[in-house]
Amino acid sequence: MRIATWNINGINANKGALIRWLCEQKPDLVALQKIRVPEERLATDLFDLMGYYAAAHCYSKERLGFGDLGVAILSRNNRPKPRVLQKGLPGQEKLGGRLLTVALDGLEFSSVYAPFGRNDNIQPRLEWFESLTAHLGRTRSRSEQRVICGDLNVVPKYRVGPAGEPSKSPNYRTDVRERFDALLESVGLFDLYAQQPSNWKDPFIFKGRQGCLKFSRLEYVLGTQCIVNRNLGVNIDFDYSIIKNPPFYWVRAPIVADLRD
Repeated sequence: MRIATWNINGINANKGALIRWLCEQKPDLVALQKIRVPEERLATDLFDLMGYYAAAHCYSKERLGFGDLGVAILSRNNRPKPRVLQKGLPGQEKLGGRLLTVALDGLEFSSVYAPFGRNDNIQPRLEWFESLTAHLGRTRSRSEQRVICGDLNVVPKYRVGPAGEPSKSPNYRTDVRERFDALLESVGLFDLYAQQPSNWKDPFIFKGRQGCLKFSRLEYVLGTQCIVNRNLGVNIDFDYSIIKNPPFYWVRAPIVADLRD
């Protein structure tokens, strides 16, 4: 089974890249973030033609009063249609559609998009992480095989470039990292991307203080120990990157993990 996550930054704006990637790489389960399309306007007919079921969680502008970003999950229709288990993080509806969970073949699969937050108002972001941790803890018994994919807007402590940490980025804050670490520990999750040989070279590079943020990995494929045992490797499809804002490039590409059936 091939699973993946991608901060697509607008399904409609980057439809060509998404369609090409789906046709060429044929992932089985895909978590998308920042879809920028309300649920009722998701192009399910298009995905049906391409051989994918599609589900989304994204409020309309009328319901929230501002543009919601939203998350989605695509599943190849060569397997049973996934069952939607959860839409939205309880108690965090004011921050928009940031969680979608489905069940398929004994696997629980989630697409999440953490709020970015601001240094002068970081508490809502910390509370969101605490709510996610509590929710995953309450539902832990549903499945031993859990995958949480998405853009969590946090950089692990060991990922620091030669220029040091950007002082203005909330993604490097100690309190944000502590909430992320607490999530992994209390729910029993592991970063599949970090399960690499000791001589492996991480393709994410750092070029100065600004580049340190732009090239940092913010997307994760997190799994329980059962998923780690099935993990055949994690790669980044840089050939399908969405690149913006030169010369300090903002890079978003699919992160793909292959699992043993």
